[in-house]
Amino acid sequence: MQRVTGVALLAALSMWAGVCPVMTIKARGIVGNVCFELGGHSTPIPGARIELLDRSGNVILTSTAGDNGDFRVDALTKGEYTFRISAAGFHAVEGRFIVKKRRPEQKVNVTLGSDAILPCGGGSVSLK
Repeated sequence: MQRVTGVALLAALSMWAGVCPVMTIKARGIVGNVCFELGGHSTPIPGARIELLDRSGNVILTSTAGDNGDFRVDALTKGEYTFRISAAGFHAVEGRFIVKKRRPEQKVNVTLGSDAILPCGGGSVSLK
């Protein structure tokens, strides 16, 4: 019998729920672009939803990606949050955001994967 750790279980449940767990970002804000990649081509996802959640899971900030998929998230106060980026027909990505006011903004590329391609849709966040 194989033992399942809490982290493995959380990751499995997140993928089943359509959320791809990603990295922790430590910065004073997040600036980036949301896209979908297929065959080496990147297509912006305008209207992608960006949410910032507090430790209790309450949404405290929402934003929408612009026409080119560009977005910006500035946390309200120092602390630890969850960021979630989603769009209709795509798996969401979700990660920790630890606000460090003395650090610069973190620039990221967010790739949302299609619900039809992979169990986690191939979603990812990479640093610029």
